[in-house]
Amino acid sequence: VLQQALHHIPNPNAECMLRNVALRLGQQCVEDAMTTLPDMPVIKAIQKISWAVASGSMHLVHGSNEDIHKAFDKPGQTKLPDSEDVQVCKEALEVLTVSL
Repeated sequence: VLQQALHHIPNPNAECMLRNVALRLGQQCVEDAMTTLPDMPVIKAIQKISWAVASGSMHLVHGSNEDIHKAFDKPGQTKLPDSEDVQVCKEALEVLTVSL
């Protein structure tokens, strides 16, 4: 019974070691993230995705920026984005925020 009870008693040394490893790993991840920033073509591609999805025309991702702007100029002809499109647009804007 005592042997089984020892497995359930928290070990402060193990918790301290786990915390230190997590802290070092977190610091290394921050350093790695700061050295690999997205370049301008990646940022423009994410921006284009968010614009195309917001217009309700995902096929415009492969079009020009002018085509995407024209989709917003015709409010009666554009369809409203569904919930999945809104989620994609939201994710793209969050990625842009983190990237910039």
